[in-house]
Amino acid sequence: MQALLLLLAASCSTTAIPLSDAASGTFLVSPNTNATTGLGVPEHRSIDPRFGGHVANPGSQILDTDTGLLAMTQMMYQLSLKDFNGIMAAAAWVSGTSELVSVEIRLLPGRFFIPVRYAVWGAQLLSRHMLLHREVRNVVWALTWDRTVIGSIWLERRPPAQLGVTGSGGADEGNPVPSTDASFRMESQLRAAAAAVPGDETTIRLPLRDDRVTVQYRMIRNKPMTEWELFANIFGVLGFVSSFPPREKSRQTWVYTPNTFPETHFSYLPERDMEYQWRALAAYLTGLHIVQNQLFFSLALTIKLDGEVVCKGAIYKGNVAPGLLPGSTV
Repeated sequence: MQALLLLLAASCSTTAIPLSDAASGTFLVSPNTNATTGLGVPEHRSIDPRFGGHVANPGSQILDTDTGLLAMTQMMYQLSLKDFNGIMAAAAWVSGTSELVSVEIRLLPGRFFIPVRYAVWGAQLLSRHMLLHREVRNVVWALTWDRTVIGSIWLERRPPAQLGVTGSGGADEGNPVPSTDASFRMESQLRAAAAAVPGDETTIRLPLRDDRVTVQYRMIRNKPMTEWELFANIFGVLGFVSSFPPREKSRQTWVYTPNTFPETHFSYLPERDMEYQWRALAAYLTGLHIVQNQLFFSLALTIKLDGEVVCKGAIYKGNVAPGLLPGSTV
């Protein structure tokens, strides 16, 4: 912990704020230095104790680990782009590597919307469940409020012929689940970009929406990490960033430590004000990059906007090696 505090001190002169998140781990966060907003730590950073999640239908099928983790990552990234205090309809996403895996938020009959924060919290709890068991199974994960079921998250294998077809549970529960075509096309294009320049140093240029943003990666091959360790950090950052307005700017330094792998960390050290959605994007692209290229190592990343460095960060195990992050000597 002392090493992490030194890391924060190297990037800002203010005192770090330790935040505990029962769903995933602990953040050390510097106060927001953006004087134009006054936004600091989000009010709903922790899961409301009245909210819960549990396995409603344990699956018998073990899914492909890479694909299942990417499906969860895609869902959590898309949720991070929504208004945390808003509402959303049923939704579905699909990922594909060696097989297709879909993840869907389904609602009860007569219910057409659910608070976005419930979906975020449900995804956090399901991801923690996966990390604790170290495997990906098809599962129906119930979402509850005051112990009453209000919806569910379905993670399941999808035959290729069903790509774009709504899940059967959408009809069973009274509300259709949207087609997954768009999410699969988006992920396929991003995975292609992640694999365009394989190697220890890679730059991902987004082929969709905003190509002004690039994310550069440098793999630290003498510091291997497991796939579960890497995704524990990715899930934690995506869950936490979801409670901030996506386009709000901040220069907060973050150091995240997941409960499941307390010797690992995910750090963001911005060099200028940056939108929270860029942090989410970098985390999502990290998952795509390491799976696409099967690179399970500590890594340093650099987020650039129009070629200018916005933020540097890393996912790493143990203390930061000298030179891995700018200004770090721990």
